[in-house]
Formats: sequence, C-alpha cells, structure tokens
Amino acid sequence: MAEPRFSVITPSYQQGPYIERTLRSVLDQQFEALEYFVMDGGSTDQTVSILQRYGDQLWWQSAADDGQADAVNLGLERTRGEFIGWLNSDDVYYAGTLKVVAEYFDQHPEIDIVYGNADHIDENDQFLESYPTEPWDPERLLETCYLCQPATFFRRRVVEQWGELNRGLNFCMDYEFWLRLSAGGARFGYLRRRLAGSRLYPETKTLGHRVAFHAEINRMTQRLHGRVPDRWLANWATEVQRRWGWGEEGSPGHYRGVALVSWFAALYWNRTISRQHRQWIATWLETAKTQPALETSEPELPAVEQSQPGRLVPRNGSPEGLRIGFDVSQTGPGKSGCGWFANGLLDSASAQQDNHLWLLYRSFGDHYWDASGPPPVERFLRPNVQEGTFHRSPAEMRRFWRQPPADFEQRLGAPDIVHANNFFAPRRLEHARLVYTLYDLIFLHHPELTSEANRLACFGGVVGASQHADWVMAISETSRLDFLDTFPSYPADRTAVVYPSNRFAGWVSTDDGLPTQLATVEARLLRHGFWLTVGDRGPRKNRQRILEAFTRHRSRASTERTLVLVGGGDDPDPEFDARVAALGVSNQVVCLGYVDDTALAWLYEHAFGFIFPSIAEGFGMPVVEAMGFGAPVVTSELEIFKEVAGDAALRVDPMDPAAIADAMDRLDGDAHLHRTLSALGRVRARRFAPQRSAAALITAYEEVVRRSKFCGLGLRSGDPVPLPRLD
Repeated sequence: MAEPRFSVITPSYQQGPYIERTLRSVLDQQFEALEYFVMDGGSTDQTVSILQRYGDQLWWQSAADDGQADAVNLGLERTRGEFIGWLNSDDVYYAGTLKVVAEYFDQHPEIDIVYGNADHIDENDQFLESYPTEPWDPERLLETCYLCQPATFFRRRVVEQWGELNRGLNFCMDYEFWLRLSAGGARFGYLRRRLAGSRLYPETKTLGHRVAFHAEINRMTQRLHGRVPDRWLANWATEVQRRWGWGEEGSPGHYRGVALVSWFAALYWNRTISRQHRQWIATWLETAKTQPALETSEPELPAVEQSQPGRLVPRNGSPEGLRIGFDVSQTGPGKSGCGWFANGLLDSASAQQDNHLWLLYRSFGDHYWDASGPPPVERFLRPNVQEGTFHRSPAEMRRFWRQPPADFEQRLGAPDIVHANNFFAPRRLEHARLVYTLYDLIFLHHPELTSEANRLACFGGVVGASQHADWVMAISETSRLDFLDTFPSYPADRTAVVYPSNRFAGWVSTDDGLPTQLATVEARLLRHGFWLTVGDRGPRKNRQRILEAFTRHRSRASTERTLVLVGGGDDPDPEFDARVAALGVSNQVVCLGYVDDTALAWLYEHAFGFIFPSIAEGFGMPVVEAMGFGAPVVTSELEIFKEVAGDAALRVDPMDPAAIADAMDRLDGDAHLHRTLSALGRVRARRFAPQRSAAALITAYEEVVRRSKFCGLGLRSGDPVPLPRLD
C-alpha cells in the first residue's frame, strides 16, 4: 500500500444505528491516499457485524478501552498519514471534505490545524442548525468552543510536538486539545466551507450530562489558565439551576437563587469575582428587589379542552383559528429595526391568514413608551384585526404589566397567544402561550454600544423569557444559538427562527425621476455615481470608519463617486461634519438624515455599492434591502452576515478602515465582480420575502399551542436555597 497522506480515526462504542453512515461518509471521499482506523470499545450491538462487512476497506478492532480519548490516542499511535482527522461514530463528513482539507494544508504549509464550518444534524441526517463557527481568535476560544470537532483536522507534527488527547477527560477532550495547542503557539486556519455534520440527539453524551459536562470544562480551563472564564461559570450555574428546578419564574427568590449560584461558582473556581461577574450578580439581586412577591398558594388553572392529543382548542371556539395578542408598541412613525420587524410580520401574516384573529396591543411592557403616544393601528385594521388593550400614559402601562390584575388575560382579550416584540416578557399568563421575539444579545456582548437603562430593560426581558416564555422566536439562527449558549437551561426545541421580511420585496421601479426628497442633491448623486450607507449615528453603525475608508478609496480611485449617508436624524452633527472637513471630502459626502421609502428605494436601486461594516447586528436588514435592489454589498465579517448575505457580499473586518477601503477598490476596479455580486444579491434577498416570514410565523404559532405551558425554572420567595453540587 502506498504511503497514506490522510489518516482518519473513529472512536466507537454502542453506535450501531449510526456507524455505517459514518463509515460510508469516510470511504466515499474517493481520497486514494487514505488510511482509516475504527477503534471500538467492545460494543455489544450491531457495530461489530457492520465493521466486519467493511473489513477490507479499513482497519478496526473491538476491545475494552478507557474511554473516547483513549480510543483516539490508540488510533493515533497506529497512523502514518501527514494529515489527521478524528470522526466520532455518529458524525459524518460531507462529500469532498478530505480533498479540500488536503489542498488547504498544501497551500498553507505554515498552518498546523485547520477547521471549517459544520452543521448539527438529527438522527435521520436532517439539518437542525449551523454550528456556531467563528473566525480564529485565541481569546474568544477561552469563552466558547467554536471549533466543531469533526470539522477540525491537524498535521502529524501537532501530535509530535504537543502530545495526544488528555485521557483523564470524559466530555471536553477536544476543547482541551484546541486550548492546549493555542496556548502552545500552534497556528490555526479557518476554511470557510461546510465540512461535516455533527449529530445532535438527546442520548448524546454532552446533552445527557450537562452539569457534569460544564463542571469538567470549568476544571479544565482553571487548570490550563488559572481561572474559569465568566461565561463558563454562568453556563454551569444555569445547568445547576435546571438540575435543582429552583424557583417560580419571576419571583424574588428565583433571582436571588441565580445570584447565589453565580457567586458560588466564581468563588469556588476562581477564588474571586470579576468586575463583570459582580455586575451580573448585582443586576440579578436588584431585579429580585423590584419583583413583587408571588402568592404562596397555587392558582387554580383553568380547564383546557382538547380536540386532539396535545392540541389546544383556541378560545374563539374554532379548532383552526387562534386569538393572537400582538405587541405593536414600537410600530409608530419613528420605528426602527424592532418596529419594522413587528410591522412587517403583522402586515403579511394577517393578510395571508384571515382565519386567525389579531388583537393589537399599542402599549406593551414596563419600559418602552412611544413619545408620540401609542402608535395608530388603523393601517392594520382588517376584518380579522382588532384594537386590543392600550393605556393612556406610561404610568398606567407600567402598573398594568408589572402587577397584572386578577382578570389580566380577560383584559388582554382572552388570547391564545401573546406575542412580545419589544424585549419585555410578561408574567402571569395562565392560559395564553407567550411567544417572545429575540432580536439579539448585543446589550450583553457590547455594553458600550447602548445605554444603562436600555441594557437593564433588555436584560430583564431576555432573562424573563428564558424562565417563562413558551416559545422564543429569534430573528436569525445566529441570535438563536447565542440565546441558547447564554441560557443553556432553556429547551432548544422551544425555539425557532423567523426572519424579518424585506419591506421592499416586489417594489416596482418607476420612471418618475428623482424623488422629491432628493431633488436638492440630484447633480451630486448622478454625475459620477455614489456609495450608499444606511444607519443611525450610534457607534455600532461605524460611520467614522466608513468615512475614513471612503477617503482612502477616493484618494486612489479613478472615479469621483460621492458617499451618501442616510439616517441618523435631521439635526446637525457637528462632530461628524468636522471630521468630514478635516479629511478634505466635504464636497464628496452627502448626509441626508431620514428619508421616506420612495427616496430610500431610489437610493438602493441607483447606488454603485452599499457599505455596511456594522460592529454588531442582530440581523442587518439594510443589507437585505440593498441586495434586493442589486446593489453590491460590503459588510462585516460577523457571523450574522455570513447567515444573511452568504457569498453575495464582500465581508471585511469592521474595525479596519483599510480593509473596507480595499473592498471598495475591488468593486470599483472589477466590473465582473460588481455584476456577479449584484446578481447573487438579488437571488439571496428572495429568502426574506414577506410570504416566507409569515408562513414561518404561523407554523411557530400552531406548534406552540400544541405544547403544554413551559413551567420554567425558579424559586419561591422564602424557600431555602441549597448549595449546588459540582457535577
């Protein structure tokens, strides 16, 4: 046999239902210089009989070992290949994986480990979700394991220099290996291609023993680095809370319990509490002070009629139609992202699903109040849409939602579903299912990008949702996975993604000339063309770096295009204007403030390119809107834009003006690239059509009413709080 270039090792034990699919995924790679080892731990199911059928295509043994890490190490000792892959006996490689990995290693001889994208798949090989892979960042790796093990490969020299897997670990031997290699100076490469499917089902070792899994990670990171990152402490505390079943959701005792577990975790592993962790604990304790005590007696739950097993009969008497209480509090004239999302969903879903009754709540929650008063709802009023509960002042609104009256659900219109869209998660819904829209957790990851008041309001709402929402509806897969990572006690099967819909889908261009709002800048826009960006003046929209990138690009471009900035209000912005003047581009920069949809559509359609290198986003709808009009897009190298834009945009480091300028240079100098991105963007934008979002929303509604109420986790006021076990 010729000397192998690639060695693949599969540790196995009692994986008969899946192992043949694993074997075939390796053997079907059509990689000639391959050796394949299966190290079975003495399975008593059908595994051995399956291995016997493939005995002439691989090397295998079935004998007792000391666990998964030991099995992989035994395989490593037998391998000869230059490149090594480790594939568990319930995971699969995708077609062509070994070939592209070998090519990557050949093209990058300096790289020791390469990892790619992957999917979570179910027992039947069906896609569940994308694995949350991220670009290489050793500091970020300390907080979360974003390398998917079956999609990660390494050179033989890695084992020779840094050793084998740690046999003493049962759950996180792969994560420890990556951290050890990173700390030792190994060089990692990120291959942006889907390489493997990682199977996810209740019987997997990690899902079946989550407290022990997180405890092992904490011990491991403490041993390697001297301390446990705050994120892993919080994950462990949440799993302990789930194990003990502490607390009535929303009660003071519940929040005190969460604070105690976090405090205990930090002191046990780190012997100190970091500033960030102290802020979290203080917030939970403050929340406990402001929550009203719950009644000590169990309320009598109303009887629930059943038309078929697991199916709730809506209160309007129709087995098909639902009474949907829908939060429209942010859909007023000054609406931004959250308001546009709720506005678009309601408009398209109520038009397509006229058998459901929609009750609109113009005031909702205890923190958001439209300064112009509750938004008008006349534009939504169809035969199946009605005015719901609303309040005449912020004080009246806060009293109602913070301390719900005895006839709370009757006052809400006896809904089957209450859909919250403004971060507030109402309590005391005994019959109605609470559907909670999750936009993002930017307020946690980037506290500097928001105000303290907004941060606390958002935090309280998301924590409340993690405790008592019957369904969490994320606006992106990125946000959904972030939520589950932050609140691992919340059941993943009660989450779904409903994308925001593009309000310009189906927009018909006209030949009426320039919109009135743009008349004063016509000559500047049309003479040489223009770059466009849309967003407010907040730091996450990155206006200053966009301006610097534009200045760099213009200094070396053969064209004289203008930069047009839309949004941010109509008031002067002296600081930004001063920066424009200092860079010497006052005649090339146009700040338009807010524009109406007609003007914005014209700008999208006629822009040479759309620049949106945002620092943080939950979705980034302007990217979809621009793509829908065929404007080539330059955006950020963030996970959300991989999901939203895919290969239909150029993605760059948002913190590097030079990288943004280089992308602008590429678009300006490559007509073929410009045409290609324009065409790809139009196709990509179709994924976010209103009809698709409406269908996904109704599917989620119909699923949540089939489910029982989510009991949540919590601690009754006055109950003792037992100290948690470590595993």
